[in-house]
Amino acid sequence: MAPSLAVAADGKGDYGFLDLEATSFDLTDRGVKGRAAPAALDALVYTERGVYRSGETVFITALLRDGQGTGVASAPLTLVVRRPMASNISGS
Repeated sequence: MAPSLAVAADGKGDYGFLDLEATSFDLTDRGVKGRAAPAALDALVYTERGVYRSGETVFITALLRDGQGTGVASAPLTLVVRRPMASNISGS
């Protein structure tokens, strides 16, 4: 009577699922270790796209988690955004 499938759906017809009974794929023999577990807090920051044109609005999402992977909702955060250096930009 244990669950065998986890399903996530948005109510608009889009969904994803994970078979909980399938055997895991072991990558340890291929040198894949993953990253080290974070100590106290771990910040994941990403944008909705990888490339932006000058003047476009960039939407940034951030997730702050503790060492157990639980989201931290009430920590003060500061995000510093810097413009890329002109020498790092290649043009045609």
